[in-house]
Amino acid sequence: MEIIPKNLKHLANIIAQMPGMTTRQALRAAYALARPDQEDHPFADLERLVKAGQETMAKLKICSLCFMPFETDDKELSVCPVCADKKRDHQTLLLVEKETDLLSLEKTGTYHGLYFVLGGLLTAIDPENSQKLRIKELKERVKRQKNIPQARIKEIIIALGQTTDGNLTANYLKNQLQNIDKEIKFSRLASGLPHGSEVEFADEETLSNALKYRQET
Repeated sequence: MEIIPKNLKHLANIIAQMPGMTTRQALRAAYALARPDQEDHPFADLERLVKAGQETMAKLKICSLCFMPFETDDKELSVCPVCADKKRDHQTLLLVEKETDLLSLEKTGTYHGLYFVLGGLLTAIDPENSQKLRIKELKERVKRQKNIPQARIKEIIIALGQTTDGNLTANYLKNQLQNIDKEIKFSRLASGLPHGSEVEFADEETLSNALKYRQET
């Protein structure tokens, strides 16, 4: 006999899709949200989560250039504050796997160019995963900016983790983008980032040094 309510299982399945969340952890979280805080107000946590989600969706947008979520009340605005900042170096583009990598690198205060969130990495054991990456959008951006002198990309920093998939993705992107503009300089974070490590979990000093002493590829 199935004792898990169908709707609760559906909620757990959605939670399980979050990075680093196991099926057991997702089910535990779903039950925690459904646990009544007060006898006269059951499911208060779940109601707060739904409300927060609705409020977030009402103001959150995805930047049309770097694909980083940002908050705005302007329905016409499509570019995040970083991409719109004229003081930043618009001729240097740093590629990251995910949003939290961008946050970690920006927090160092070392980098002052623009970003692009790939949305994942290529992997040899799952070729279909390449369809989920924003490789087409990246190529279109490089191609589009090539025709704008003040925004033509001069350097692309591939800030991916020192992992097998990170290296595979870095080599693939370099080959693809060189076909668009052979004058682009490519570099990667310095080897101060340990092999097998991910950008998100490196400390600020390590990331700062990895950026400062990045190596041309």
